[in-house]
Amino acid sequence: MIKIDVSNVIPKRLGTYLLGIIPGLLFELSIAFGDPHLARQMIDRAKQIYPFQPYGLLILFVASCLVVGQTFFALSLPITRATNPTSSSVEGEKGGPERVLF
Repeated sequence: MIKIDVSNVIPKRLGTYLLGIIPGLLFELSIAFGDPHLARQMIDRAKQIYPFQPYGLLILFVASCLVVGQTFFALSLPITRATNPTSSSVEGEKGGPERVLF
């Protein structure tokens, strides 16, 4: 049996960056379920502008989820740092706080 450790295949920073897809996906799906007519209009408009196959539209959807999710992260970071300035510090090996830049 072949065992593949995904943590060795994908760099840790890239995996952290791609986590932005999750809030973007939740946001876009909530809009789609909240107003299906609007979602259908957007899909039809995307099909007219970009004459892609279904997989192309799926890649476009995932890319837009990534952009929306990363925007959420970028907007929440200053608020988080302003309300809790020690939220980005981690205990170092010697017991003192160690600054981690995300």
